[in-house]
Amino acid sequence: MKPAISPKSPHFPAFAEVVASTLTGYTAQCWSWDQTPAFGSLVCVSYKNLTLYGIVTNLETGSSDPQRMPFPYQKTEEELRQQHPQVFEFLRTVFTVSIAGYKTGEEQITHTLPPSPACIHAFVRPATDAEHTIFFSSPHFLAVLFGNNAANPLLDELLISILNRLIGDDLLNPTLFEHYYHTLTLLLGNDYRRLKILLQRIESTHASILEKQLAL
Repeated sequence: MKPAISPKSPHFPAFAEVVASTLTGYTAQCWSWDQTPAFGSLVCVSYKNLTLYGIVTNLETGSSDPQRMPFPYQKTEEELRQQHPQVFEFLRTVFTVSIAGYKTGEEQITHTLPPSPACIHAFVRPATDAEHTIFFSSPHFLAVLFGNNAANPLLDELLISILNRLIGDDLLNPTLFEHYYHTLTLLLGNDYRRLKILLQRIESTHASILEKQLAL
């Protein structure tokens, strides 16, 4: 369920670099346009004594040169790589990250905004399995995520992606899922219809498990 980031650089597992930054999030550019994180995945930026944890909220691939826009060649990617490899030289992928927690040194992760934004040119890497487990062991990050993404039209899609990933990684036991459920209920303003629709849109194998747990 984690993004497939190949060790293409000497800085692996880092795969991208911060190019714009605010206290609530940042934009990063992938070093290789086709090596990208997954929507809704957890990524990290470390600088000085801080490690920032954020959720990938959007991705965009296009030309890095406004004078060289992609052109429809009516060829497969394999054919293009063989006959016109230069078309890939000007592609870039950027993605946005919503910060939902941080830690100082070896302290525990705090689900609040950090004291300062990510540094420009800081490296971005996927969260480790251990960080992934610790970060999502509590639904407190959802309050920060909602606060940063109240106007984001992809918020529901983002929640579905996160829940799908947690269920697929077997990180949501019935007790923890109940905590997530009640937190989402409060953040959605007791909009049970919206929450039920969100759960019903999760993959069918997951939805059946969730319905049994919640007796919907």
